[in-house]
Amino acid sequence: MEEKTNGKAVSSILLGALSTITPYIGIFLGVVGLVGSFIALREIKHSRISEGVHQKGESIAAIAIILCIIGIL
Repeated sequence: MEEKTNGKAVSSILLGALSTITPYIGIFLGVVGLVGSFIALREIKHSRISEGVHQKGESIAAIAIILCIIGIL
């Protein structure tokens, strides 16, 4: 079984980090990152159920959710 890190989780944590340091654009980046991290969590969950490629990055997506919420606030 092949393992790879989910790309949406990685991009969501990047958007979450950017949303915490940019003043006004950070709200938009945080919302996009939040949506992306929930999609990444769903993809990771479905990859466990299906055969073949197992995706990693559940903790990355969870941290991205926290960063995005901080960036939105």
